[in-house]
Amino acid sequence: MEETLVTALGKIIIMNRWNVMPKIEIWTEAENIAYYTHMAFAIAKEGFSWDDTTIEILLKRCLLKSLNKYILSDISVTSRDKMREINKNLWETLVNDTALKSADLFPREVRGEFREYLTYSGDYKIGSDNAEEIKQNIENLISFCQFKSALEECEINMQVYKNERYKKIKADIENKIKALPKKNLDVFETSLDRNQVYIHAIRQLKNLRRWNTINRSIETTVMGHTFIVAILALLFAELDGTKTNLRGENFTYRAVLRALCHDVPESFTGDVITPVKVLIEKYEQDAWDKVEKALIADFQVGFQRRIVDELNAKGLLVELTEKELFSVDSLVKACDQLALIIECLFEREWGSNRIEMKSVYENYTQKLQNSEWESIREYAHSILIDYPRE
Repeated sequence: MEETLVTALGKIIIMNRWNVMPKIEIWTEAENIAYYTHMAFAIAKEGFSWDDTTIEILLKRCLLKSLNKYILSDISVTSRDKMREINKNLWETLVNDTALKSADLFPREVRGEFREYLTYSGDYKIGSDNAEEIKQNIENLISFCQFKSALEECEINMQVYKNERYKKIKADIENKIKALPKKNLDVFETSLDRNQVYIHAIRQLKNLRRWNTINRSIETTVMGHTFIVAILALLFAELDGTKTNLRGENFTYRAVLRALCHDVPESFTGDVITPVKVLIEKYEQDAWDKVEKALIADFQVGFQRRIVDELNAKGLLVELTEKELFSVDSLVKACDQLALIIECLFEREWGSNRIEMKSVYENYTQKLQNSEWESIREYAHSILIDYPRE
């Protein structure tokens, strides 16, 4: 069967990390990518004076860099290191080969650009006088965030499984962090330490189960869902951004960041479903909106000023709305609904026939075929062709 973006995302969202090790906390690749992308964003805002265009490049690289794992699976770091001992270029060649295949998941209009973010070293371009320095800082920052998230997973599991292999893995990760350039490492460590409250809030999304009132064949979390919405927002912002003049400055950056943050309030409120919000509003107008704003204000007390300014200036923590045509919110809301459709497909492909998910699939595939976004209309239609309503 030919691989599609839907099937590739399906593999990423269920693929467990540390699959050869005993675990007390299981992370999927999708959750990990969303987590270290948020970490990289926080450190970049705190530690560098990068403009939106540069941070957009950072976010693209974070989101796309590990997508090829749908082909490569979760090859352990130990195995990769041994591959390099056999042939120092073997792992790099393998990643670059799968970058070509992964790029083919996307429409031709963006395939070439996305491939640049999928390669081993990153072939993306930065339009700046000090482009090489910025690119190296980006690559070092992403490596740092990947190492830190892996170290966090390792240390949690070591609390129960005190075996020698975990000790060696922990030491290897720490050595890789120490091997990063000192000028970068000092900035990274300081910025991460200053943003611990923000990082903790993001981490809570890992604990939130999606579709919490339904027993499903494939369990997903809000963190995993965030990854899917962000990938879709990146794709459709790039596609429709070339077809309309209504997108405004730095549209892709704002869309991806909005997608990454659209469910962050749930780390404070929990995953309250829309029908319950409607019920609350029935008894007290704007009550839920007031609850969300009050809780967000409480938690933002511990956030660093640059993060707070970015969240508030771009309205990243308010409820998504479809009111304004061709807006960032409208696009991300449609991507959120597409992610719902894809989650329903995952369940259906595993043989589950939950009436609630079947209804969501039918309603949103119909709705999105009437979206103002041309590429989303086309994508919803293509999904229906591949996966007809039952």
